[in-house]
Amino acid sequence: MVDFLPKVKLEVVVPDELVDQCIEAIVETAQTGKIGDGKIFCLSR
Repeated sequence: MVDFLPKVKLEVVVPDELVDQCIEAIVETAQTGKIGDGKIFCLSR
């Protein structure tokens, strides 16, 4: 049997000059310390 963990997915669109600030804010506030935390993907168009 596989136990599934609840997840939260955040998707944001920000200008290039705010990317680092946005990542920092997410890392500081959205971590729970549980398995799966810390996955951040950044894409540019």
